[in-house]
Amino acid sequence: MMPATGRSPDPKGIVEQGYDRMGAAYAEWVQGERDLAREEYTRLLLESLPAGSRVLDLGCGAGLPTARELARRHAVVGVDISFQQVARARRNVPEAAFVQADMAELALAPHSVDAVAAFYSLIHLPREEQPALLARIAHWLRPGGLLVATMGTQADPGSVDAFFGEPMYWSGYDAEANRRAIAAAGLEAVRVTATTKEEFGDPVTFLWVVARAPR
Repeated sequence: MMPATGRSPDPKGIVEQGYDRMGAAYAEWVQGERDLAREEYTRLLLESLPAGSRVLDLGCGAGLPTARELARRHAVVGVDISFQQVARARRNVPEAAFVQADMAELALAPHSVDAVAAFYSLIHLPREEQPALLARIAHWLRPGGLLVATMGTQADPGSVDAFFGEPMYWSGYDAEANRRAIAAAGLEAVRVTATTKEEFGDPVTFLWVVARAPR
């Protein structure tokens, strides 16, 4: 990613409008990119849950590739803040359900999902809202349900970078703070791994988290 250009006065507006404008280009790039970590953790969800499990995909984008792959075996509900991305997802994965919403304000019944996937999406949420969202996820998960998420490894109080020619907002805590937030939410960390991949010629490290709701 490019160096930060400053704090965003409207972080969620920047994310929504950015993906509305460049979502098609981003979806094309994601499909052409070989992301071994995404493949591994998608496979984990496919294989760890009984067929027909209800999976919530937070930050589903255009539905490709994650929602599409998960929907081959499970009942998927995707959520994204971008109207255009949700419209694309409905076309790309008609067998799944998609909702335009701010994930931090999403209301679901307690113990109503078997798993939550949040691939490269929590890092678009202001970090002050991330611990509360983790607690809500723990509330949504059925006993023993799984959270599989990508989080940050470096502290970022909130910055805006150029991404596919559009401003994009990022935020997050360092790896240890994220571990504490997972535990504070009442989730048991099963696996927490820092994985580095190359994006546009630069190495970028993400924290991949697998956590379980209490049984």
